[in-house]
Amino acid sequence: MVSFGRPVSGILYSQAARRFISTSLPVKLLLTIAKRDSTGKKDDPTKHRNRPLDQSHVREIAHYLTSEEKYLVPPVMLNAAQPLQVFAYQSTGATRPCVFVLPPDEYLFVTDGQHRLEALREAISVKPELEKDAVGVTIIEEANLDKVHQDFFDAAQVMPLAKALLVEYDGKAPVNWLTREVAKTVPIFQGRVERIGHMGKNSLMLFTTNQVKQGVLQLVVGDWALYGDAMQKQAE
Repeated sequence: MVSFGRPVSGILYSQAARRFISTSLPVKLLLTIAKRDSTGKKDDPTKHRNRPLDQSHVREIAHYLTSEEKYLVPPVMLNAAQPLQVFAYQSTGATRPCVFVLPPDEYLFVTDGQHRLEALREAISVKPELEKDAVGVTIIEEANLDKVHQDFFDAAQVMPLAKALLVEYDGKAPVNWLTREVAKTVPIFQGRVERIGHMGKNSLMLFTTNQVKQGVLQLVVGDWALYGDAMQKQAE
């Protein structure tokens, strides 16, 4: 009340002696308070918080948000350059409910998620109801710019899915669910398709799911190498 800030509820926890706050914020508010500091083409990247903004990646995410009925926006990571005012409940656990204050004149900087936020900003002009949604947020109190860069790098260390798992988990591409149906119903494939990863040299499997997918593409559109937009155009 004294600072005229905005109180927000969250969960307070620690990692490596640093305070973290997990919460969710309405999209409209998040786009207002989250400041992007992207590196320009001729800028010194060590003096900016974010990597260069890839407009094509922004457009891809914006198209996904406007075209999918059941979309998913992963949480973003923000950096508080100064300690936030936090009121935490007394607890001996590793996590504590808290209320923290967003000062009216203080911006939170984007550590990871600048393309998601810019895509939301772009998609709202086409799909205004996105403003009514909320996005998960993790806030780290960190003043050291080098450590902010390291946080971004550490957060980006994601093991890519094997191609076989991409077929199993990505249901948006018609060829993926068609491949799954073929592998499940065609007798010669039943119990003989490796659905998780690569086949070992002693494996009793005939193919991986991705190899079945290549065969399906060859049969349906005449080219096993077609993916994405090229496959969709040829299928049409």
